[in-house]
Formats: sequence, structure tokens, C-alpha cells
Amino acid sequence: SASQIDGDGLGGFDKAGLVFGGSSNFKITDKFSFQPEILWVQKGSKTTSKDSLMFFKWRLNYVSVPVLFNYQIQPKFTLQAGLTADYLIDGKLDSGGGFIDRTDEIERFDPNYTAGFEYKIGDNFSANARYQYSFKWLEDLHFKNSNVLVTLRFYLGGGE
Repeated sequence: SASQIDGDGLGGFDKAGLVFGGSSNFKITDKFSFQPEILWVQKGSKTTSKDSLMFFKWRLNYVSVPVLFNYQIQPKFTLQAGLTADYLIDGKLDSGGGFIDRTDEIERFDPNYTAGFEYKIGDNFSANARYQYSFKWLEDLHFKNSNVLVTLRFYLGGGE
């Protein structure tokens, strides 16, 4: 994942993180399907210059439950849209002196809008890219998560 926190005064998706988990896909019609998932997602933000007078790094770990609706445009290309319910496991801030736990100061529940696409590489493999954006503030400082998730997926059962 690549993430930023909107409202922190910095731009750019400068905080890299891991994404892993699992999903199921339930066919509704030949073109539409429903896809619930459960993921571990690392989010946050950081300054990019060590020469700056201001240094900080947010490290936020979430359990994420996306609920997506898929529309298959072509046999190998699918559009996705839905909502994601993220639950904060821990939130830490490093402002130059090491990480300090700030979990209790951040909203635990972070609902997101989600949209993306998936490209089927083979019978059991695909590449997925999506964008997520919070639709409520994370804390009194008026921060919102903004993330780009890119995953490689392996399908059990042939990806049908």
C-alpha cells in the first residue's frame, strides 16, 4: 500500500505498507459479483525530507473488511466499487524521538469509499489496484486516510 493522511499539510503517497488477507467472490450474474474480504492494511504518513525542521511518521495498522461489487468488462478486466470498514489495531507517531502510542487518540472505526480494478493474469493469478478514502475524520486534528492498494492475488479453485 501507499498512503497519506489528508489534513497533515503534506502531499504525496509517501508511506509504504503491507497488505495481506483473503477474499471470496460470489457470482450474481455473468457480469456482476459480490466480493467480501478481510485484510491487514498498514497505513500512515511521513515527511520525506530529513533536512526539514519538521519530521514525523504515522504508522497505523488496520483490520480492513471491504465489501465490493464487481463488474466484469472483459474476461480479464473487472471494475470494483464498494465500502470498506477499517478497524484501528494500533496507531503510533514518531516525531523525531521514537514511536509513541497514540492509538487512544485516534478514531478506531474508519469507514472508506473504495474503487478499483482487477486484471486477470492467468487462471489462478490476478493483479488488483484500488483507491480508498475515509469519509469521516480520524481525530480532532481533522485527518483522513487516503490509500492506494496494489495486490497480487492467487485464487484457489481456478479464480472462477
